[in-house]
Amino acid sequence: ENYKKPEIFRGQRVLVVGAGESGSDICNEIAEEADKVAIAVRGKHGHLIPRKQADGRVTDLNTNRCRYSNPYVLGDWVGYVNQLAKKTVAKYGGGKNTDESERAVLQKIGELNMSQGTSAFSKFGCKNEGFVTAMVTKGAELHRDTFVLEKNKAVFADG
Repeated sequence: ENYKKPEIFRGQRVLVVGAGESGSDICNEIAEEADKVAIAVRGKHGHLIPRKQADGRVTDLNTNRCRYSNPYVLGDWVGYVNQLAKKTVAKYGGGKNTDESERAVLQKIGELNMSQGTSAFSKFGCKNEGFVTAMVTKGAELHRDTFVLEKNKAVFADG
């Protein structure tokens, strides 16, 4: 609610709590300015999708059509096969306009989605890739555990 612009975090160490749409976007913006950024997520983040596909079309258009036209019982299976296809495209292609950093972000999205078993076609909500872009291109860290706030720092169980 109070976030206005990333420049106020220049040179600081920042913790973003939550990987919802705002948290993900803010993490990516702040990572441009801050010395170090971490994002803390409770359990699973939403299923990650890039904002745009390799052909430039908006991803939400296709995921919404597929999600609401298929029975949920098919959702996880369709999503799993779709995620395998996306990983292959990220590794070997992605369109003639896809640069190396975009390809690396797509690969990380596939890795994170597969590791937590989410699908754009299941009941688990979709989230944008902002924090993944920050991780891959700007060195942001993802923490999936609890943390304790001490004086001027957050202490994570995983270090």
